[in-house]
Formats: sequence, structure tokens, C-alpha cells
Amino acid sequence: MRNLGTFSLNRMLDKITRPVEHEEFNTQSTLPIVINAAYTPSINGFEVNAAITQPPAYSHDMDAPLRFCRIGAVIGHEMTHGFDSGGRRYDAEGNFRDWWTAEDAQAFDAEAQKLIDQANAFEVLPGLQANGELNVRENMADVGGITLAYEALEDYLAEHPEENVEIDGMSPAERCFVGWAQFWTAKTSEQLLRMLVAGDGHPPSSYRAVSALQHVDAFYDTFGIEEGDPMWLPPEKRVNAW
Repeated sequence: MRNLGTFSLNRMLDKITRPVEHEEFNTQSTLPIVINAAYTPSINGFEVNAAITQPPAYSHDMDAPLRFCRIGAVIGHEMTHGFDSGGRRYDAEGNFRDWWTAEDAQAFDAEAQKLIDQANAFEVLPGLQANGELNVRENMADVGGITLAYEALEDYLAEHPEENVEIDGMSPAERCFVGWAQFWTAKTSEQLLRMLVAGDGHPPSSYRAVSALQHVDAFYDTFGIEEGDPMWLPPEKRVNAW
């Protein structure tokens, strides 16, 4: 153990002697065997590792709406972390510097507050609400991810009209949004849910499966959702951050 510690220390000290180079994945959240992706503000970049680039997130022969609205949305999620409540405080070089104007920051915070209010109103378990303040960055990135994914899918289908077809009675848009919701399928104990709500920046999967979709106008058009329906979110409460 001492030898391992000495090796690790010397390796880090050696980095001081040469230009900065990002050459390794995160040692915990994005190891190749972990199904995850991550944004790192200090390098202004994100990592998508081997484990997540497999079904059900991605397969080269997967239907386009599923490719775009699963792994594509994950990539979009990590991209928009650079412009969430924390990532926006780092500049293009990864330096901790507030480069936004005061007016832009104020407008962004107003949009982020919509996500806080939405999450705080969601009941994870009887008497237990989601933690909007803790989850706002992840929820903002989810909105960004599925928004970018759907827009990219529309562009792709315009270039490949032969794939703009119904499958099992579902349009590409329906498969996109259903594919996103399915991606967050999980079975979680009550104890773990309570722990996640109390201290994890990521909201429970049951919330992520539906909440971001409520900010995509096309979601309402696709499924004919109208005022009074359970999934309806008034337009003035939908996020338009970018």
C-alpha cells in the first residue's frame, strides 16, 4: 500500500513539470465498466465511457429515435452541464470564472427556478417530495439533453426520410419520447429512494423519466396532451434556457 501511495504521489508531482494534458478518465464515475457519463468543468469537457455505449443506451443497429433519444440525450445532457448553475461559472479554458453578464445570469436563474418548483411538487414517496434545490443542475441537463436529442433527430429524419416511418403503430417522435422514459426504468427500495432524495444531486429515476419531457413542446403535440391532463405543464412553467 505504501508503494502504491508513493507511485501515485510521484505520478501527480511529475504532472507539475509538464503542460496540462487530460489523458485519463474519471477514476470513479466514468471507469470503463461503469454505466455512466460525466462532465468535468475544469477541462470544459465530458466523458462517455464504454459501458454505457451498449443496449439499451446504444447499438449501431438500433432504431434512430432510440439512438438519438437515449445515448444522444445522454451526450446532450453532459454538454449542457457546461451551461447549468455550476458549469456556467467555468470559462472555455476550465478556469473558475463567471463570464456571464448579470442580466443573462438573472434570466437563467429564473428559468432554473421553474425546475426547482417542479421537483419540489413531485411526490417520490407518500409525504416525501423531490429535492428541487439539490437536483436543479441534473434536471436542467436532462431538459437540455432531450431537447437537443429531439432536434437532432428531426434533422436526421429530414436527411433520411426512409426512416421517418411508423413502427408498431408509433411515430418516430413517439418512439423518441417513450425511449427516453424507458431508459430510466429502475427498481429501487424505499430506503435507497429516501437516501437519494436527501443527499444525491441526481433525482430518482421515476422523476427523470417524465419531468424533462414536460418542457419539450413537441411532447405535447406528439401525444395530444392538453390542459387538464396529468402530464400538462403550463407553457409559462416550461424551461426555455438556451
